[in-house]
Amino acid sequence: CPTCKQQMGISVAPTICHGGCSSIAHVAGTNCQPVQLLRSDIEAVCGECNAAVLVRNCGPGYRKKGTCAACHAKTNIMIEGADVIGTGVSHWRQVAQAGAEQQNARKQLQDARRREKDMGIKVGNPLPYQGACKHYLKSYKWFRFPCCGRAFPCSDCHDEQMDHPYEWANRMLCGHCSFEQMSTKDKCGNCGAETTRNRTAYWEGGEGCRNRAVMSKNDIHKYKGLGETV
Repeated sequence: CPTCKQQMGISVAPTICHGGCSSIAHVAGTNCQPVQLLRSDIEAVCGECNAAVLVRNCGPGYRKKGTCAACHAKTNIMIEGADVIGTGVSHWRQVAQAGAEQQNARKQLQDARRREKDMGIKVGNPLPYQGACKHYLKSYKWFRFPCCGRAFPCSDCHDEQMDHPYEWANRMLCGHCSFEQMSTKDKCGNCGAETTRNRTAYWEGGEGCRNRAVMSKNDIHKYKGLGETV
């Protein structure tokens, strides 16, 4: 296994197949569970003279017409489909798919961090422009997007530079010290710096109140523009 290094093995007992056969082999795994039949080499025997020939790289959709090299009889090999069936196969297929997705995400993250290291981004140093971008000038952080593992100041920056739409990010890099942590509107857990602009009573980085009915009468925005005519 490339992840845990456990030894694995597959035992295959092939069967003799004729046209329309539904079973080509019986397989059993040691410390693993077979879930997919990959393209394989098979031995084909002429139905007229029993001459054998090796057919390479066969799989679902394989079609080939020819003649026997020994007796020149016409031959036709066609594989419409192939699947692994048995108790628990569907469950282990889901496990395999989830494991492949995790491994792919791990590789993407490693590549992204290697790229950031080449850019000079490391813990203790601020991000470029302290994490701000042209879309959000007062946001001091980069978000780690799970769709590709890359970090960008915002979703708009991600979509402008990548060939796929962003997925919701739940991790971030502090713009002041580049420390990676769970996404938060509070101070950085490493350096203690604010990750957004200083809060005000009016807007508060998206959590403030713009409802004039409940604004304080001392707030200058409560009555702003009410005397204008259209």
